[in-house]
Amino acid sequence: MQSLTRAFKKLKTKLSSSPDTEESAEFHNDDNNNSSKMSTASSNVIDHNHTFLECCTTSAPSTTEPLATNKYVLIVSSCVATGAYLKPLWKNASYRVVVDGGVTKVFDAFEEEEMEKYLPDVMLGQLEKQPQAVYKFFQSKGVEPIESTDESTTDVEKALLLVKKRRDEGVAILKETKHVLLYTPLLNRFDKILNCFHLQAKFKQNFDHFISISEGMMAEVLLAGDHHFHLAPKCEAKGTHCGLFPLGAPVNSVHTHGLKYNLKDRRLAFGDFVSAANTITTKRVRIHTSDPLLFTTAFSAAEDEVVFEKSEEPEPFVEKEEQKQEQQTEAKQD
Repeated sequence: MQSLTRAFKKLKTKLSSSPDTEESAEFHNDDNNNSSKMSTASSNVIDHNHTFLECCTTSAPSTTEPLATNKYVLIVSSCVATGAYLKPLWKNASYRVVVDGGVTKVFDAFEEEEMEKYLPDVMLGQLEKQPQAVYKFFQSKGVEPIESTDESTTDVEKALLLVKKRRDEGVAILKETKHVLLYTPLLNRFDKILNCFHLQAKFKQNFDHFISISEGMMAEVLLAGDHHFHLAPKCEAKGTHCGLFPLGAPVNSVHTHGLKYNLKDRRLAFGDFVSAANTITTKRVRIHTSDPLLFTTAFSAAEDEVVFEKSEEPEPFVEKEEQKQEQQTEAKQD
């Protein structure tokens, strides 16, 4: 009996030595040590699965069925950067919405024959201002147009309200979908970036996971509670940059595991302290927050096709003939 007990203990020790188990134990112990200091609004664990990013590393699907493990709605806004990730994310979306100038961006990303296989479900915005050839192409293929002239809300917010309404009305694919991805500029329009974060905070309670995504960047608002992130191995390898920021108000307490610079019962506030230029060091990241915060991460794919065009070489400066003559005259006088 004693030998059986010793064997069981050895097996238990071996199992507990796996990386994931070590990470779980460390995070659990850290939480116990800090439990008296941390006050969260919810004790529920919220799982975040980023496996939908795997479609960015997969060649084009042979059918129109989504390849991504997690079904998602994709909303493409205006002013997006058309790069490597727009096409695979678009192809693998369960439900597709183009907003305003996003109509043209999506159309330009595909050859016309291929575009017919991956049509939007809805195009929304001030459609009369879009190129009529593009508008008529989508309309001829049965894409639903929703003209919007109300300027009290942005077209992206109207798209979110539409998705929510249709899900509540019982549209099957939307009831099964856990993620809403807003493909939007996270680089070149600071006003739109801030509006994205505003909408994420506003609609966070309406969708399980609402993520702003761009070329190689993601951002998600996390509500108070315990968040576990299952990262996409091919896209979010160790060394990925990330950051944690307060959203609208200070975050009283943040506790993390899986980052290079882990936070332990740390207060985040602009003008005081934020976690910028941090790095992911494990396969899973865990964040315990007392208040809503913004979590930003980078991602990349092995088949990354983002190519930045070389800037044209500046033409050599050619002096005007009269300038040459003046210089020659001055030289003679000297």
